Amino acid sequence: DAVTASLQATAISGRSIARYAITNGEMPQGLTLNATTGAITGTIFNNDTLVPTGTRVFTVTAYDNVRNFVSRTFTITVQ
Repeated sequence: DAVTASLQATAISGRSIARYAITNGEMPQGLTLNATTGAITGTIFNNDTLVPTGTRVFTVTAYDNVRNFVSRTFTITVQ
């Protein structure tokens, strides 16, 4: 079985976001972060040989052009 995920990390401020990055932890295998848009997309396969089950905790940080930043931690559980 597979689950397709589409999430959006969005920073709200008066400044344009220059880039997004994973700054702590790891996303489940099969997901990727678009550093320009903040979109988290991909397919997670529910199969122990492809993606181990368990909880993944990761932090996405958004940076503006003058290196101000805001971070948010996400938790995804693969069963």
